Amino acid sequence: MNPADRAPPYYPIALLQPWKRAADALVRTISRGGHALAAIAQPPKEEPPDPWRAAPWRAAPWNQGRANHAHFGLIALLLVLINYAAVVLYPLGAAKVCRGDARGCLIAPAQLVVFHVPLLLAVASWVATCTTDPGSAEVEWWQRYMLKQQPSPERCRKSGLVKPPRSHFDSVTRRLTLNMDHFCPWVVNTVGFYNKKFFILFLFYLNISLGYTLFILGCLIYGTYCCVDTPRFFRMPQTWVLLSITAFDGLLFCLLCIFFVWHIMMVVRNQTTIEAKEPHYDIGCCANIRQVFGSNPWTWFLPCYFDGPEGDGLRWPTRSATMPVML
Repeated sequence: MNPADRAPPYYPIALLQPWKRAADALVRTISRGGHALAAIAQPPKEEPPDPWRAAPWRAAPWNQGRANHAHFGLIALLLVLINYAAVVLYPLGAAKVCRGDARGCLIAPAQLVVFHVPLLLAVASWVATCTTDPGSAEVEWWQRYMLKQQPSPERCRKSGLVKPPRSHFDSVTRRLTLNMDHFCPWVVNTVGFYNKKFFILFLFYLNISLGYTLFILGCLIYGTYCCVDTPRFFRMPQTWVLLSITAFDGLLFCLLCIFFVWHIMMVVRNQTTIEAKEPHYDIGCCANIRQVFGSNPWTWFLPCYFDGPEGDGLRWPTRSATMPVML
């Protein structure tokens, strides 16, 4: 046999086998590492967070719709200043008219303190209602999560967003507002999920302040009447100004009391002005109140956000089920 026709020796292939196995192992390791890195880099699965907690406090965005109603807020502040002047500044001028017998024209320092406490709480609640974002359906995880659901979720025809339960489009602010109640021009903001507590407290402290103001104004009018003769009392321009303020405050007090009682009844029943006859979300008095004022009863009467209301405004428990309604 010709030596050239012989097969090549086997030993070079045998020497390369360990290197081949090492190369294959390195490729497999790199491949596993690549899959691991891809898994790490992949965004987490979009699911609703648990538990369902309120979002941190956010300032209400300013837009053209709110700017068009800003004068109502200025009128509200002007009415507060007029009442403040009538209660605090008027007695000083009346005391000069009464001269020697001025005791009936003045109010005690303790009365001034009691007058200022509900007034300051009412102003703080008004500011909180104005500045707190009522909540919007423009939540990224919610929109992404709901778009993956079958059947397709309901969309808002005006905003194009997936519509959470109890949310409604506000034509003034042009936003899909969570648990929208109404747009109140006097607070220049929409009353919704995150600022409804402040709106209720504003009505509460405003009624207390107005009631006490009427009491003080009545005492001042009677004290001035006792200090001067009747013809002079009715000739004084201050008298007619004070009587006009008292009549206006009395009418406003009656209207706001009815408005406040109506809103308290809706809070207890877990309803809004838009859903006034909808009992679907009434899960009990205490649970309904916590969805507005929060879980801690010690903070219910303070115009501060703290942990916010109970829930996230996107999902709502119902009377027939313990799980929140998603659609």
